Amino acid sequence: MIPLKVVFFNQAWRERQLSPGVQALFFAKVSEYKGQRQMTNPVVDVVVGASGEERDPSKVGRVVAIYPASGKAGLTSWEMGGFIEESLRRAGPFLIPQRERTRRTAPGGSNAGLLGIHLPHEESDKVPARRRLAFDEFLRLQLLLALRRQARRSVVRGDSPSLDVADLDVAVGELVAPSSSLVRRFLAGHRYTLTSAQHRVLEEISRDMSSSLPMHRLSR
Repeated sequence: MIPLKVVFFNQAWRERQLSPGVQALFFAKVSEYKGQRQMTNPVVDVVVGASGEERDPSKVGRVVAIYPASGKAGLTSWEMGGFIEESLRRAGPFLIPQRERTRRTAPGGSNAGLLGIHLPHEESDKVPARRRLAFDEFLRLQLLLALRRQARRSVVRGDSPSLDVADLDVAVGELVAPSSSLVRRFLAGHRYTLTSAQHRVLEEISRDMSSSLPMHRLSR
């Protein structure tokens, strides 16, 4: 039997966790220091606690998520994992209709992202889990924006500057009266005639400006 040294840096609380009688599994790359094999800051999976209680066998030897630990608070990574697992159990499923998940190519079923990240069965589970978490995050964002837009529909704005679509149909160099609208005078004095796409977009902006709803439009 070859002795193996286990070293922890800045983790004084490990002394309490790994007291005499505790049985644990250690996961880390084995290196060599001064001719002796050792593990540095390994992941620790306690199998039998100091009082002799055994962990659920189904939770031992599996892929384990790593969380920030706090020696000052006496909070270990595996304790955080237990809290998160219990939180997921109590939270229940985050449901998306099957039709929508299929149409939007959302990977997995309900809570697939959270379960795949926090409670993976295999190392390969993390890739689809991340995709599902990204999908869920964008979905929540879009739902929030949709709810805000719906709430704003009941808000009536004050008078908005009007844009007469007829002012768009002016030839370059055409003589216009000083009392004509700024848009008509600008287009008549411009070097180029509006393209069909520019004409269409300005018509859309005119309709948006005459509406009582806020305008949502991107520009570049």
